[in-house]
Amino acid sequence: NSTANNNSTANNNATASSGYSNAATSGSNSTAWQPVCPTSGGPDTDRSPAVAWEQQQLRRAATTWVQLACSAPTPPAGLTASRQPPLTASFSGQADSNGVRHTVNISTASVSSTFFPAALTQGMVLYEPCGGLCAGLEMALRNGIRVQRYLYSDIDPAAQRVAAHRVRQLQTSYAHLLDPAAPAASFSTLPSDIRQVTAQHLAAAVQQHPGQQWLVVAGWPCQDFSSAGHGKGMHGSRAQLLHNVAHIVGALQQLCLSQPPAYLLENVALQLHRSPHISVDAYNQVCRVIGQPVFVDAAQFGSLAHRPRNFWCNLCSPQQLLGALAFVQRPAGRDVGLALQPGRLAFPVQQPDRPPQYPCNQPRQQRAAWPTIMSRPQSYAFRPGQPGSIIDCSQPPVLAWDEPNAHEREVALGYLPGSTAAEGISEQQRRQVLGQAIDANVLQGIMAISQAWWFACSGNQPPPAWLAAAAQLPQQQSAALGELSSSVSYPSYSTLCSKHHAAAAQEALAAGTAGSSEVWTDHPTLAALQQGQLPPGLS
Repeated sequence: NSTANNNSTANNNATASSGYSNAATSGSNSTAWQPVCPTSGGPDTDRSPAVAWEQQQLRRAATTWVQLACSAPTPPAGLTASRQPPLTASFSGQADSNGVRHTVNISTASVSSTFFPAALTQGMVLYEPCGGLCAGLEMALRNGIRVQRYLYSDIDPAAQRVAAHRVRQLQTSYAHLLDPAAPAASFSTLPSDIRQVTAQHLAAAVQQHPGQQWLVVAGWPCQDFSSAGHGKGMHGSRAQLLHNVAHIVGALQQLCLSQPPAYLLENVALQLHRSPHISVDAYNQVCRVIGQPVFVDAAQFGSLAHRPRNFWCNLCSPQQLLGALAFVQRPAGRDVGLALQPGRLAFPVQQPDRPPQYPCNQPRQQRAAWPTIMSRPQSYAFRPGQPGSIIDCSQPPVLAWDEPNAHEREVALGYLPGSTAAEGISEQQRRQVLGQAIDANVLQGIMAISQAWWFACSGNQPPPAWLAAAAQLPQQQSAALGELSSSVSYPSYSTLCSKHHAAAAQEALAAGTAGSSEVWTDHPTLAALQQGQLPPGLS
């Protein structure tokens, strides 16, 4: 759904007034947006300490995992079986006017030695095909990487509106990392439908940002590979989008020879499908195009919903990523009660988790993680009496069955509450966008691990904050593993924001009344903790 013609007038008007073009568009309907400029002229003073603290904790945890992998006396389980050489890029046919040929398979060799020096000093151009709610943009910013230009494609009008909303939020929270000009023409530079993105489009975008480092983050639709789908495999129309994603990465690899592009791709674990024409045939075909994946369940990184997925990236080797993942332990104290809104209860755990799910649910304990959150309503695992169901007793004496709402899904997947609350988007549309999203916790973890591996292998000294946890590692491996759970048990960004808001509410209450310190009478604090919103009138 290219918007270049239908929205040229809106684009010109927006550009003339502010230097920014319009954002989420589909057909003739458009949603114009303006950049958010904090009144203080700098980063949001309430959020910037939380942002800096979470970045520090994430980096410390990644450094710990990598150092444990480096010091392990024997390779972690699964590493030796995964030693496949990287693919060498293969192209066919005649080159076009930009020197780009058809991509048979992409190069999967690691680009960490060129990516991180450029991205950490100069910033980068980030492109998200199948962009959804801008998971890749948030991942880069959470890892402290400056984004100088942001490009987005998605044919779903609801996802486009949510993306425009997310860019505004992220520009406020990460004003020091998201360049003010980064979102300019984010939604109009490249076609919304990735099947229409050509080498000419990409060449023009590269020429607009000569010498810039590129990163492509994409999770193409998974229904044709999923066990919950119709089992079409590579014959399905959605599965064929793999080739469009490979074409985008392959074209950029030919256009950016001096500064090879990085990529991070995600899809379902099709090798676990019950049908061999997907688990064997389709899986091998995918691997021939984009290489060997690494399997991760987001619950391992503390997410409140299982999300077993394959990840492909050239920011580090599969062996390096697997080595660090062997030492990632789910932070303690993480259960779905952190996401549930008042008056809503999770269905009790009746059976422990089974592979390939990360084992975190145990009978007679609070549910740690819901089943995989889906985009369609009333999927089997979320029907009444199933593990993902919710008992809603918020309006007694009536009890009702429900499934996690949009707020609860946002928190479960590692996003800030309200991340999908774009104007004009319904509750069901928010749930659908979240069902198609990449989990934020695992995505930021993979980037942090890749960055820590680059420091470990390049001989460069990481910043002091990165070394703080590693310097405290004990000499014995067993003792190090014992400390790991405490060293990585950091709260989510949303929890941290609630704490900051609660502290601000407490200060205002004490200053205004000098009254009781009893929390149950402190209604602003309770509202901040329950709703994740700052009380009116407080900065």
